[in-house]
Formats: sequence, structure tokens, C-alpha cells
Amino acid sequence: MSVRSDLRESVIERSVGVCEWPECFDPGGELAHLRSIGMGGRKSADTIDNVMWLCSDPHARLSDGEYGSGGAPEYLSEHLKLMGPAFLEIPANLIAWERAEALRGLIDGA
Repeated sequence: MSVRSDLRESVIERSVGVCEWPECFDPGGELAHLRSIGMGGRKSADTIDNVMWLCSDPHARLSDGEYGSGGAPEYLSEHLKLMGPAFLEIPANLIAWERAEALRGLIDGA
């Protein structure tokens, strides 16, 4: 078994197979990195505290800073669930960092 498959197995176990985004109870479907693996997939990002088990749409997309199928309204509402009203005050260049920190806080508290 590879390190990546061991990591995937551990994350699925932690999440009991359910999306780890707040208030989502859909089955997870993707191993999502909180901090990007970057071009070429840097191995140092493959750690249990840097990955979550998320449903493909919308939460794996949102964790990458993309819109899911619900577009901009869903992006806004899901980030407000994750970070509260403070989300509206975050400068655009810091959203990815703050989102990753908020998601990491969820798994640190698990």
C-alpha cells in the first residue's frame, strides 16, 4: 500500500466516510488538501493534518477556492458557515489561507 492510500484510508476513517465541511452530511468523495500540493504534487503536503474528506461538489471545489455547482451564492453561504461573518472582512489575497486555517481547526478539534 502507498503512503497516499494509507493517508486516504486514515482520513476516511476519521470522517466515517462523511464530508468534513461544517453542516454537510453527504458522503465524502475526494481527499482534499487544505494547503495546496502545488505543481507536481509535493509529498510534504500529504499529512493527516493537511487533508480532509470532502464531497466532490461543492466542498472539494470550495476548498480549492472554486465555485461549486451553486455558483457565487453557494460560495458565500458555505464560507459564512465555515468562518462566520468575519469572512466578509478577509482581504481577497488571504481567503485561501484563512479557509485552510478554519478547516484545519475543524479537524484539530475532531
